[in-house]
Amino acid sequence: MLEEALPWRNAPMSIAFQPTHPITDEELLSLSVRNPGMRFERSARGELIVAPPTGTRGSSGEAELIFQLCAWARRDGRGFVTSSNGGIKLPDSAIFAPDATWISWDRWKAIPKADRQGFARLAPDAAFELLSPGDVLADVRAKLAEYLANGTQLAVLLHPRSRAVELHRTGGLIASHLHPEKIALDPELPGCILDAQAIFDAMID
Repeated sequence: MLEEALPWRNAPMSIAFQPTHPITDEELLSLSVRNPGMRFERSARGELIVAPPTGTRGSSGEAELIFQLCAWARRDGRGFVTSSNGGIKLPDSAIFAPDATWISWDRWKAIPKADRQGFARLAPDAAFELLSPGDVLADVRAKLAEYLANGTQLAVLLHPRSRAVELHRTGGLIASHLHPEKIALDPELPGCILDAQAIFDAMID
């Protein structure tokens, strides 16, 4: 059974609060620029969500994840990969910064050019979240559900300490894998096999 609480969480947790006025896209981008290392997101309800840096080992796992996805995307040729520095604006107005996304060129070209600037307004085809020490599992799962509700086809959650991978799909289908070495991401990402063990090894001392 996957862990519902994280006893290893000793870093400050993410915090969410309601600003005195709705935070605009430009203000959120400005906050991110002025506070490197911090992650700023906005919920569909207008809450500002602030998360601490993932740390050196956490960022190493993110780099390994993106490396694998980019290698597959280059072979596949149908889309591109983004990192958490990019950020996306979902159709419901939430702005999130997944650790990685894959966006098909078809979906990208289907949105107006004006919606591609800054935080692109679209739901990625696939979104990936690495559970950090400051994350609350229920909150991250809720974020995955929001991706799917806005049109994402596959949302992947990786638990480094428990070495588990959750695959969340449209229709509420969830596949959980404990201690997997590799995970196939078909049919959403045909031919993409995630080396989960390499990602976990990059994050855990």
